[in-house]
Formats: sequence, structure tokens, C-alpha cells
Amino acid sequence: MYSDLVQGLDSGNVAVLALLDTTAAFDSVDHVILLERLRCTFRISDMALAWFSKYLCGRTQSVRLHNEQSDFQAVPHGVPQGSVLGSLLFILYTTELSDITAKHHINVHFYADDMQLYLTCRRDDTAVCTSRLAACITEISDWMASKRLLLNHQKTDLLWCSRGGSQAASELVLDGSAVQPSSHVCDLDVQFDDDLSLKKHVDQLNGRCYSQLRRIRSCRRAVTRESAKTVVNSLVVSKVDYCNSLLAACTQQQTDKVQRVLNCATHVILGGSKYDHVTPLIRDDLHWLRVPERITFKLCLLVYKALHGLAPVYTVSQKKNKTLNSCP
Repeated sequence: MYSDLVQGLDSGNVAVLALLDTTAAFDSVDHVILLERLRCTFRISDMALAWFSKYLCGRTQSVRLHNEQSDFQAVPHGVPQGSVLGSLLFILYTTELSDITAKHHINVHFYADDMQLYLTCRRDDTAVCTSRLAACITEISDWMASKRLLLNHQKTDLLWCSRGGSQAASELVLDGSAVQPSSHVCDLDVQFDDDLSLKKHVDQLNGRCYSQLRRIRSCRRAVTRESAKTVVNSLVVSKVDYCNSLLAACTQQQTDKVQRVLNCATHVILGGSKYDHVTPLIRDDLHWLRVPERITFKLCLLVYKALHGLAPVYTVSQKKNKTLNSCP
């Protein structure tokens, strides 16, 4: 999605991104509708369909507080959360949404119950672009209502992206309420600025990492070096690596900010003064790559998976798809 938006801006156009939110999405799935969709749309029948019916139906829940527990109540709706199958069933339940967006010629990506709608247009066509987007979201809302889901317009985020000056950022009117454009939005824990520079994301990333490092530093003397390294990898380095391929086109100033996080983490694990030269410690003692190399490694890994059919099909060009489909 980020790549598509950047390409649109590089062509001199503007782009609009709408992030949709569904209220209690997993808890609202109707079992009867879901089983019917599995049977009619995906041709699941006989024992397989009976297995899904047993998996979904007859569930109960109760609440325990201290030594008290409520009576068990039936759970007639929803898919079990915290499992891969729960997310997959929700995706199958809402598969018709892609047909709605295709009808309105809107680009879309789904991640479980998160929906990202976006398109690009010329600077003087923002009104038409907004109208198309509003019509698409309205139809999505109507479809969800017919399937006992609720699209929360109050939590819909709108971001107009452009470069080289401001553009007429049109508001989005949904069910009589206006959704105002934001200067940045959070999508799957990544902060997108209206110029797609990711400055807001880097600043937030650094703030979170330094907060964790302060907590780790307070108890560093009580744990071994290997334990400290494990904790830092889990709570800090994992954040640095999350979606770091997006930073490939960022300025050196931005990547240097992230590198300072790793430098600080090195001192927390190995000790020493903040004025010590940290590059040999990162390379020889911790065996970490620096931030630019970590980004390059992630890009190479994504390209390798795309070329060998191990990545989602939207990461592969149409010409490559024919080649990959013929691979064993």
C-alpha cells in the first residue's frame, strides 16, 4: 500500500487513504450466515462443514472475579479470537467486500478486520475522488449492516497525501457526519504522514524504544548479559525491525535516529560509556547489522520470497505471476 501511494506522489498526483474500523468485528459474525457462505461460496460441505458447525456453535462463556463466577451464557455469534482460524473465518465472511471496492475502482488491502482503501488522482480531481470513496464506503457500510456487522464512522481515518505544497484536502461525508482529513494516521502500528516521509513513525518508534530501554537499564545489574540481550531483542530490536523496509527511501537523518536506538541498546547490554565507539561492539559482540543493512536485508528477503512464490501475490508483478504459477 505504501509503495502504491509513493508511486502516485512520484507521478505528481495526490493520494487519499481511508482506514475503516468495524465495531466488535470478530464478536459480531453470524454463525448461520458464515456457514452458508462456506457452503455456497467456498463449496465446503459434508463432514468439513459439520466440523465448522461444531467448532462455532454451542460455545458458552462466563466471568470469574476473585472467588465468584457468573452463570454460563450461550455465545450465538462471533468467531474465537486469538487463533489463526478465527481471523481466517472472518476474512471468508467478508470476502464480498473486495467485489464492492473493485466496482468503484478503489484499491484495497485487508488485514483481518482492518480495511485500507486508497486511490490516487490529479490535484484538480480531489472532489471526484472523494465522491467515489464516499460511495464505496457507503456501500460497504450497507453490506455490513445486512451481515450484522457495524462500520464505525466515528473511527474512520482519512489522510490526503501530497508533495510540493498543500492540496485541497476534501472532507469525507458518511451518513451525514463529516470525516476531517488528518495530518497523520496510524495503520497497523505504522504512522503515515501526509507527505509519506514517515518522520512521525520514526519519532514514535524512538520514543517507544527508549522507554523500554530505560526500564531494562533499571534492572540491568540483576540479570546476565545473555538475558539482557534476549530482553532487548524482544522488546526493542523487534520494534526496530517491524516494517523497517518502509524506511528504505527515508533520509539518512531518519535512519540515523533509529541507529541511535541500537547504539543505546548496545550500551545497556554491554555497559561502558556513551562516548565509547559502538560499531565494533555491535558487529563483534552482539553480531547485529546496522539499521541500513537491516533494511537492505529485509528488502532482499521480501524480493526472494516474491520471486519464489513465498510471498502474497500482490507483491509480484503480473508478468512474474505466470512464471511463478508454473514453478513446482
